Amino acid sequence: MRSRILYTSFPRTGTVWTEKIITEYLDSIDFNYSWNSHHGVWTPYPMGLHTPITRATVAAAEICFHKRRRNHKRAIFSNLERFKIAYSDRASEAEMLCNIFDTYVNYHKRWSGYINKYPHVRSIHHEDMLEQKEDYLSPILKDSGIDVDKDKLKKCFDKYSTKKAVSKVHIERQGEASLGNHMIQYLEPDYEERYEKFLDEWGDIINDRLKRFKIAS
Repeated sequence: MRSRILYTSFPRTGTVWTEKIITEYLDSIDFNYSWNSHHGVWTPYPMGLHTPITRATVAAAEICFHKRRRNHKRAIFSNLERFKIAYSDRASEAEMLCNIFDTYVNYHKRWSGYINKYPHVRSIHHEDMLEQKEDYLSPILKDSGIDVDKDKLKKCFDKYSTKKAVSKVHIERQGEASLGNHMIQYLEPDYEERYEKFLDEWGDIINDRLKRFKIAS
């Protein structure tokens, strides 16, 4: 019997990397599944929650993986970077940041409600997956009723262990037009330097707002 899997995420949370690892692993063990991958706010600026993923959609899935970050500022910054590259002629940095933050808070709160309500919805935290790899993902798959072969799972991690490999998947999905534009440039070598500048300017304000909205990982 085919298992219905729903996979969702907020942009810039390791979406493509995680999806490729999971689907490649499922194929390697001949798991019978259908895959509905929807990233509800993969939209041009301004962001919005115009998505067909409703409570009924989540309830209908047999397995639901939801990719998210523990470091909310990273997700907000990375989305700001792609908007600044593509839409700087349409809005100021402050306007873009406000739109991203409001959308992120609403999205995060909505999915926190789904996670609390439906036991088949399982969070996959990006930072934990980066650090622990197959040791982290194995129990999540097992709890979802998927057999775990850690050697095969490790091979999937190894295959997509570099930014170059993940960027290749982005390019295949988005077409050559994505090469060099906002879908790829957030991976450039000076990313960390730009992130530190972002924290200097906006970090305290974002931390304060996250506390007021009671947003935790």
